[in-house]
Amino acid sequence: MEPSASVELAVPHTTVESLAEELRAALPVTRIESLSIHDRTGDPVWMSGDLVGPDEHAIAIEAITVFEVEGSCAFISERLTAEKGAALFSVASPRGELHGVVVLVTDAQTIDALGPAKLVTNKVRSILQRLGIVMKPTAATGAHRTVSLPRPAKIRPETSAAAEPAKATSESQRARIVDSLRAEPTIRGERPQATPRVTTIAPAAAAPRSEAVREISLHVQQLMKLRSGGRTRRYEVLVRAKHSAAGAAMDESLVKALSLRESAGAIDRLVVAELANWLKANPGVWNSDPASFSINLSLGSLLDPEFSRYVAQCLQSSGVAPDTIGFEIQESAAIKHSEDVARFIQECEQAGCYIVLDDFTMHSDAVPFLGSRAVRVVKVDPKLSTAAMHDRLSQAMVIAISQACKVLGLHCVAKRIDSTASRQWLAAVGIDFAQGYALEDPRPIQTLADPSGATQKSSVQRPASRS
Repeated sequence: MEPSASVELAVPHTTVESLAEELRAALPVTRIESLSIHDRTGDPVWMSGDLVGPDEHAIAIEAITVFEVEGSCAFISERLTAEKGAALFSVASPRGELHGVVVLVTDAQTIDALGPAKLVTNKVRSILQRLGIVMKPTAATGAHRTVSLPRPAKIRPETSAAAEPAKATSESQRARIVDSLRAEPTIRGERPQATPRVTTIAPAAAAPRSEAVREISLHVQQLMKLRSGGRTRRYEVLVRAKHSAAGAAMDESLVKALSLRESAGAIDRLVVAELANWLKANPGVWNSDPASFSINLSLGSLLDPEFSRYVAQCLQSSGVAPDTIGFEIQESAAIKHSEDVARFIQECEQAGCYIVLDDFTMHSDAVPFLGSRAVRVVKVDPKLSTAAMHDRLSQAMVIAISQACKVLGLHCVAKRIDSTASRQWLAAVGIDFAQGYALEDPRPIQTLADPSGATQKSSVQRPASRS
């Protein structure tokens, strides 16, 4: 229990190290496997052990991006393995400026049992805010400051009465639970996950959002045609956070993964609004020479019955043709949340938007969704398409998916294709499009409005079409 007596001491020369020790003592966790503090770039500035493992470093970088984009988010919990979990705390100044993240690794049962309400106590929140002040880089050197900070005038125990406002805030804003259905195979430095993660995001207690986290930047990656036919240019929309610490170098695939797993629909709404407004301002991009744009859909949006209404409002106010915008749904989400996915697909069919089934493996529970009129594109699970070059079973699965799409009149896409031989084989078995960083890097959507950008082709030579 926290001491009930007032503490009037001032801390001369408060440092990250001293606050880290305070935080370790304040956390209501008896067995801490590791505790580390990272700056806004993800680099560790303090750690309880000798080294920070790759897991802690990777989830610290992921959490920083979430905290940047989701300004109201102050806490995330992640199930790393069946036994081990991580709690991540936003380190922000009292004004809401993000300066880092604290990573606590302990047993998963403890994190699940405590939750954000018991982990983010008033004392912990106070330490995190003081840590945010100390970790604010100086204007001249960018280094952390050592400052004199008074302790809170009075530190009281967490009584039921004191906890009531926090509980009300939690109930009004609701911590969102996002089940990461399946780890996406690595693209560029993404770390593979052996087990699914369960991530919980808790809202900050009235933390103001800074300008650095209010805006997103849209990028697009074009699908390369492998076979002749059709005029429509097809793009996947990727998202980056503007004014982030990593700047333009931030890996868009990482931001996409975060938006899918942890935004709970907030990023999706931003993307839809930004895309609709941009298409409204640049009608020549999509109405003279047909183009379509697909948005990766988070689980939070799938489970939100109001999301489709928001999409309809954006389309109506922008005047953009509904079939210009589509939504990518992972096969795993369609299997685990079949009723919600079926509802959303039906609403898209009524609105005129199209659906892309992503990471498709021909799972028996997902096959019925192919019959919907809204489903127009199928993206083969890259595990199958990449393994097909040396594994006969994978070859058979890719061919089966391709033939099913042909019978149903759907476009079939292979992802993460990086060799001429694989593109030629995929074209031969009926795959319509290929997508991958080796074919075209994502580029800002604004380039499509330029005379040169709108017709820009990939620098990779296309293989000859095989009908």
